[in-house]
Amino acid sequence: MSAGELVQFWSLLGENNVHPCDIAILPSNQFEIRLAPVPWAGPINTASTFILMLNPGVSSEDVPYENSRAEFARALRQNLAGDLPYLYFIRGFEDHPGHRWARGTFGWDLKASDAAIQKFVRHSLLPRARRGEVALIVARSSALWGFSGEREDQNVLIYQGSETRRAYVTSGSRGGALLRQRLAR
Repeated sequence: MSAGELVQFWSLLGENNVHPCDIAILPSNQFEIRLAPVPWAGPINTASTFILMLNPGVSSEDVPYENSRAEFARALRQNLAGDLPYLYFIRGFEDHPGHRWARGTFGWDLKASDAAIQKFVRHSLLPRARRGEVALIVARSSALWGFSGEREDQNVLIYQGSETRRAYVTSGSRGGALLRQRLAR
């Protein structure tokens, strides 16, 4: 599955907050469905580095923020086209709780510039990383991403042990070093 195919898959969402393929199997009380889904954040079509994490969670501030900021709600939908910069670094959204989380996770020095996703990772991202076209940082839950037993190389980094607890990608972390190396190209 290519980035374009993944974008196409998510285009079926329309204005809904639950993907049509998930409606029949989604537990009714275990997910916050008042918020737009964010299966990725950033320009998936052109990114040179991909960081795999799980859902960062939901803050009590998320629903009121999205409901009161039409431009942010629009940006969430535009993100699904795969070309928007990383949402939480976009000027004007610095007051979103995701911005605080992103800055704490990635550091202050960076600038803004599900089965379908697993298929995209396994069949598109991993081969591209092995060829040196992109970098892939598996920061959390490598087994859930299908990376049990995968080897690391200069373009594929798999966090282990305590690295996965906070999954930092700041300049002092292994992932942060790889991210900054790729961004400097």
